[in-house]
Amino acid sequence: MRPDCCYPRLRPRTADSPQIFGDDAHLAGLAGPPVLAAWIDEVNDLGVTMKETSECGPGRAAPLITESLLRYFPDRVARHVEG
Repeated sequence: MRPDCCYPRLRPRTADSPQIFGDDAHLAGLAGPPVLAAWIDEVNDLGVTMKETSECGPGRAAPLITESLLRYFPDRVARHVEG
């Protein structure tokens, strides 16, 4: 089984791309939609789901981090997502 089969949204690799899989790919910004609007939609959907389904305060508050990033640092988020 190929390691990238579990991460269908990984960006296509080039000859000089680092071989990063799993959680390291997320930390390196290589996972998720490379288009800003799609990334924002996905993050917002995850945040709504967390707020609606969490049974604890930290779970309900966790999406506030990405909401604040998008509100106060939209240019930095765009640079990171679009590479």
